Amino acid sequence: MKRLFVALLILVVGIVGFGFYRGWFTANPDKIQQDEQRAKEEVQELMQKVKDKTGGHTDKVKEPE
Repeated sequence: MKRLFVALLILVVGIVGFGFYRGWFTANPDKIQQDEQRAKEEVQELMQKVKDKTGGHTDKVKEPE
C-alpha cells in the first residue's frame, strides 16, 4: 500500500512539474480577455436562438404564485 501511494505521489508530482514546464498554470491576461469576449458572444447567440424559437416571449416571465 505504501508503494502504491509513493508511486501515485511521484506520478502527480511529475505531471504537475511537466505542466509548469509547458506553461499550463500561467495566467495570460490577453487570452483571458479573448475567452471572456468569445463566451459573451456565444451567450448572445444562444439568447437570440431562444428568442427566435419562442417568438420573442422570453422577456415576459410570470412570477409563480
